[in-house]
Amino acid sequence: AQGAARARALDALCAHAHGTAALVSAIGDVPFGCPAELPAAVLSSASALLSAGGERRGASCWMLVCALLTLGVDWAGHRARLASLYALWRSALGARVPKGLARADLEAQLRARADALRSLVTFCARLPELVTAGFVKPLLLQLLPPNLAVLAIVRAHADVGTPTLQAAARAFRAQLYDLVAQLPAGALSARLLNAVVPHALADVLLDSAGHCAHLVRALLGANAAADARALPVGAVGACLLYTSD
Repeated sequence: AQGAARARALDALCAHAHGTAALVSAIGDVPFGCPAELPAAVLSSASALLSAGGERRGASCWMLVCALLTLGVDWAGHRARLASLYALWRSALGARVPKGLARADLEAQLRARADALRSLVTFCARLPELVTAGFVKPLLLQLLPPNLAVLAIVRAHADVGTPTLQAAARAFRAQLYDLVAQLPAGALSARLLNAVVPHALADVLLDSAGHCAHLVRALLGANAAADARALPVGAVGACLLYTSD
């Protein structure tokens, strides 16, 4: 009985988060906006959801964050708010995934990280004027390395993973590659690209054509900096060749 009551309470919590996200997303269409305290309360709620733990609470957190990003640069560009958003991303993405996790735990990690990465990709796509050197440098140093390491862990499970693990891995990789595609060309160092491209090429060879669109988009974005940063252009060509069929 307690378990059923807890499940109903979690369902209600997630439903409220969905409703709140929908209302926040509509603020831009309201002629007189909203009180400043309202988005602040939503951001505080998102942080509380993430801190509480649990996959569904985390997903609700990132849904609220994506809704807040619709408020634009005027809201997200405030230094304190930007710091709060980055703290959320660092909490979800900054730690390394330990090797030897049980399959179910690895699946949950991949889904949680995919949700967090999706909100970060949304931030970069919606608010490119905020993707400055001051924002990108800690992202490259603190957030990308632990998640690039996850690629190797996922690859080790490629042949033995269950369908649910494979789906979680595809979602994670798609968001990670999309994040790379959103970064400014100047941030795409040879070291970063050499860490990403081998995994991307393997994914092109192994995965479905639908997933390859994410990879090609990321590699084409990176290709703009190839001459200056020694990008393995041959790998990009190979990806294009395999995705053109």
